[in-house]
Amino acid sequence: PDGTESPEAKRLITTAEAMGYPIVFISAAARDNLKELTDEISRSLAELPPVTTFEAEITPMDLDADKGASDAVTIRRGDDGAFICEGIWLEELVRRVNFDERESLMYFQRMLIQGGIIERLREHGCEEGDTVRMCGIEFDFVE
Repeated sequence: PDGTESPEAKRLITTAEAMGYPIVFISAAARDNLKELTDEISRSLAELPPVTTFEAEITPMDLDADKGASDAVTIRRGDDGAFICEGIWLEELVRRVNFDERESLMYFQRMLIQGGIIERLREHGCEEGDTVRMCGIEFDFVE
């Protein structure tokens, strides 16, 4: 017996099939049905839609970054040596970014570069590993 005749297994098969999910019973110890499992996984992956990458739409803030938003940002050293960046442009940028999302972080980095903030930090002596604070967030400067 392969275990698929038990009442629990039959209930699982019925439920999964009703939901449209394939079922492959395996035994890793006996190496039973592993090929069937990998074939089913391959079939499922092949049916996934292509990955879509979203680029941020151009907004007035993007245009301001290209025109030198860094002019409206002040940079100073804190008592602890951290670089503190302040300004309305930065506040708006930080408000728009979801720091838990990779794509949003990439947008944030792109805007700091385009806006000239990264270059200004370098001009103020900021180097790899230095602490940077802006609008309630803190991060290490990374080249």
